[in-house]
Amino acid sequence: MAEALWGNFVEVLQQTLDLYRALLRLSTYKREVLIAADAPVLEQLTRQEELLVLQVAKMEPIRKGIQSQLAGMYAISPEELTLSKAVVLAPGPVADRLITIGKEFEGVSGELMPLNRSNARLIEQALTFVNYTVNLLTRNMAAPTYAPQGQAGQSAAVRSTIDQKA
Repeated sequence: MAEALWGNFVEVLQQTLDLYRALLRLSTYKREVLIAADAPVLEQLTRQEELLVLQVAKMEPIRKGIQSQLAGMYAISPEELTLSKAVVLAPGPVADRLITIGKEFEGVSGELMPLNRSNARLIEQALTFVNYTVNLLTRNMAAPTYAPQGQAGQSAAVRSTIDQKA
């Protein structure tokens, strides 16, 4: 029973790690897409990212359930069963695998966090540019239709700026 539970625990952690690796690859590509300002590809990447995050979220209750069972076997609370504590309690080969998984999680998260911050800054810059452009167009569109003393206003020029067929 204990061996199978430890095996399941390692398997869930490995699957979660694989999902985080996929997120890292996606985030790396996303940076390139953001720099290239390729909106259609960015939309596809965002959908893929959402699916991966949902899969990670589905793994969490499974991991917590196994963690609770393991903690019960050792008469500790599930919160006390951290990865480092699990390494101490697990049988030899499982402990070695947990150490490896822990190091790999550190590496992936160490790369993923700054990359996500960088991508967030790129998105903010793109939004700032879009808002600036929209404000310029809005300001031109808000020009008066009639000028003082019955002269024609700028409405004809504004209409030609915006493609009404699009």
